[in-house]
Amino acid sequence: MGLRQLFIFKAKGFMAKSNSFKIIFFFFVVILMGNLGALVDAVLHPEIPYFDEEHLLVGISSALVIAILGLIVLFYESRLVKALEKVERTQGELEARVEERTAELSQMTRELQSEVNRRMESQLALAKAKESADVASHAKSQFLANMSHEIRTPFNGIIGMVELTLATDLTDAQRKYLELVKNSADRLLKIINNVLDFSKLEAGKFHSTPVPFNLRDLLADSLKVLIIAARDKGLKLSLQVEADVPDKLVGDGAFLEQIIVNLVDNAVKFTKQGTIEVVVARQGEAGGGEVLLHFTVADTGIGISAEKKGSIFEAFTQVDGSLTRQHGGTGLGLAICADLVKMLDGEIWLDSTPGAGTVFHFSARFKEQTVAEVAAQGVAEQPIITVDGQEVLHVLLAEDDVVNQLVVEEIMLQQGWKVTVVGNGLQALEALSKNRDIDLVLMDVQMPEMNGIEATQHIRRNELATDRHLPIIALTAHALEGDRERCLAGGMDDYVAKPLHPEHLIQTIRRRVAQIPN
Repeated sequence: MGLRQLFIFKAKGFMAKSNSFKIIFFFFVVILMGNLGALVDAVLHPEIPYFDEEHLLVGISSALVIAILGLIVLFYESRLVKALEKVERTQGELEARVEERTAELSQMTRELQSEVNRRMESQLALAKAKESADVASHAKSQFLANMSHEIRTPFNGIIGMVELTLATDLTDAQRKYLELVKNSADRLLKIINNVLDFSKLEAGKFHSTPVPFNLRDLLADSLKVLIIAARDKGLKLSLQVEADVPDKLVGDGAFLEQIIVNLVDNAVKFTKQGTIEVVVARQGEAGGGEVLLHFTVADTGIGISAEKKGSIFEAFTQVDGSLTRQHGGTGLGLAICADLVKMLDGEIWLDSTPGAGTVFHFSARFKEQTVAEVAAQGVAEQPIITVDGQEVLHVLLAEDDVVNQLVVEEIMLQQGWKVTVVGNGLQALEALSKNRDIDLVLMDVQMPEMNGIEATQHIRRNELATDRHLPIIALTAHALEGDRERCLAGGMDDYVAKPLHPEHLIQTIRRRVAQIPN
């Protein structure tokens, strides 16, 4: 117990006594103090006798002072008691408040610590989830890459051998059967491409790559095959590009081509008779040298019902999903178109009346080519050197698949070119060391012992001591987003994805060989 608490306790104990006791107590205190005052005065003045009047006067004064103090105490006794009680009560309240606040602070501290622990656990869980998602995404990307390679490699052999066989003398029945095989292979390849493209879009592996292109040439090339399909069904397919639409553009022409092909292919599929019209108009200026174009693909087909319009651009959605439907497909084409249009900074929508046809609209943003870009595209290619009217070209083919070796070799031989075939990157390096007259290399990427990129890097290092640059074209089934960039970054000059089209391969070879100094 502290001094303050002890004082309050003693004071309250004294004041609790009866008034008679207090009077008697103060009477004795007065007498005691009077005698004490006289005694002190006698000690201080020994020359004066003890019972002298002066000593008596000092004692009476002391007693009187004590008596006055006693009366004051008795007068203020009740107030003092109340004050002491108030002090004690206030002290108790303060102590209670302090304890309550201390308890609250302790509770808040525990809750705060609990929240900190919860958030740390949440962050750890998020980090683990992100790590798992990254692992899953990497596994999915790797799976897509492997699937693309493993599917495209045999498909290149199938389609290539069929095309080579179709170029030979055949009976009508044989040609018909082989054309059916090729059409079925093309349909299956389209389904595979749609599935792979959708997976790439879903995984965020599709990125726009702006390059200069000629709009009218791109559209004409895109519609070549579809014109034949439309003609076989008795349909008229037309293309109209308004006069004020610029031809020299910069953007992702591959995305635009894929959108047009998907929409027109759908129009051919769902139209029994009538016309299909592709129209391109200028929607407006976008500023900064950009132009906003409006594309429409209109058909006179079966149309789309109102309830299907809202979901037609969702994945796996088909106009007719019944077991009796007449038209096949995965339901991914329009979903892919919608995503590609977004990547071209545009919008896609449709107008349709069941039984009367459908008009698909989409907008896309492109840049107009600069004068320098137009001039660069206008440089004429030099023809391949000829001797006695025969083109002189020696091609090295590095390919580990035997069927693909036969297909590509036959395509080269049909052009009258010389071909050396090897099965991996090490053999390619050996062949180059022995044959100095090789003009171009067709390099597969995935090969045993040494892959195509490693072989290309060896070739480029060996060229550092010379003034020669050997054109190397990637000829590979790796056709996912980033594969082209990886090949070019590895030192290759161009890229052709399997399954290859002979015309495209020949054009690519001619373009690269044209850059070789005579």
